[in-house]
This record gives sequence, C-alpha cells and structure tokens, in this order.
Amino acid sequence: MAQLSNTSNCVAAEATDALERHYTVEEVAAAWHLSRDAVRRIFDGEPGVLVIENHSAFRKRRYRTFRIPASVAQRVHRRLLTKGQPVGRLPA
Repeated sequence: MAQLSNTSNCVAAEATDALERHYTVEEVAAAWHLSRDAVRRIFDGEPGVLVIENHSAFRKRRYRTFRIPASVAQRVHRRLLTKGQPVGRLPA
C-alpha cells in the first residue's frame, strides 16, 4: 500500500512540474537585461529546460524553441550570482 501512495506522490509531483510557470527566451532576456542569444547560450544544455526542435530536411538551419521553468531560472540565477555575474530578476 505504501508503494501505491508513493507512486501517487510521484505522479502529483510531475504534474506540478509540468504546470509550473515556463518563461520564453525573450521574457528572461528582458528581465535579466541580456540578449536573446546570451540567454540561449546560458540555458542551452541546462537540465530541466524544454527544447523543442524542428528537424526539417528542407531547411539549412535548425529551429529551436526554449521554455525555461521558473525553478530552473531561479537555480541558474543563483549560480550566476555566486559567480559574481549580476543579472536582473524575473517577474513573479
């Protein structure tokens, strides 16, 4: 029975994470006073960031859409602050 309860908690936690506020690159760039390219470089490969890629055989370049969860943005913000790199704040 405890195992079933534990599974239910995991499902609830995943649903909460999926419904967490996700920021666009433009929103983070505006809040932190950085360029969109700088934000893409900072969050590229960061665990937890959603990256949606458009793989098309007809296009020469790839198109990627980033969605940055609030918890990941906060984690990266703290990490950048400890390195001494000032960044702006995200709106609530």
